[in-house]
Amino acid sequence: MISSPLAILRASGLLALTLFLMGCATSHILTVDALRDDRYIPPRSSEPTLYYLTSADSMEQRETLRFREAAGFVETALAARGYARTQDRMRAQVIIEMDATLSDPQSQTQNFSEPIYVRRWGYSRVLRVPIVNERGQVTGFTYTRIIEPPRTELAGWVDRERRITVFEKALSLSAFEARSGERGAELWTIRVAKVDDSNDLRAALPHLAAGAYPFIGEQTEGKVTVRIRENDENLAFIRRGI
Repeated sequence: MISSPLAILRASGLLALTLFLMGCATSHILTVDALRDDRYIPPRSSEPTLYYLTSADSMEQRETLRFREAAGFVETALAARGYARTQDRMRAQVIIEMDATLSDPQSQTQNFSEPIYVRRWGYSRVLRVPIVNERGQVTGFTYTRIIEPPRTELAGWVDRERRITVFEKALSLSAFEARSGERGAELWTIRVAKVDDSNDLRAALPHLAAGAYPFIGEQTEGKVTVRIRENDENLAFIRRGI
């Protein structure tokens, strides 16, 4: 059977709408913990602060592929906050250490609600229908039998627990004063983490960088929770790069 162009267009539109709604519904929960020194002065928009990006102890010190991939997202976030990267450590005004980690598997208890369904048997009933003449008077009745088929209905919900395996993906950035290429006093630090059942650190990097972006050089009152949707503007910006 050959589908009509209209049917194909409708199917394509339905698929696009479904994908859009799925993207809107997908969200990522992050925790952000940021600190800064009281003496920290944010970069001016007209004069970006030069920084040299290096790896923290838990990452390899040379620029591996993993380091470069994480650095691409981080560089985009820092650029939006008034920083410009330099490859010359001696020219840098700030030295920023980056760390991206994946934890060992962790066991976690997850609470969820499970629906309870009941089966309703089918039945039949007789319905009396009035017969009305042209003057609106009831002149009699007719009877018809209605069959109600068996059906399943939602009766309620029950709370349950299950054990799941989760992984923590984390991105840490720490900025230090640069003194002749050496690390000086710490200016600010931020750690963003995402905990779920995925062990894919690479897939989490854009989400972590997008979560870090608004808090770079800022102070939070302990850990704060941030929700990022898949269609979030900051996430799209981080993925596009500079």
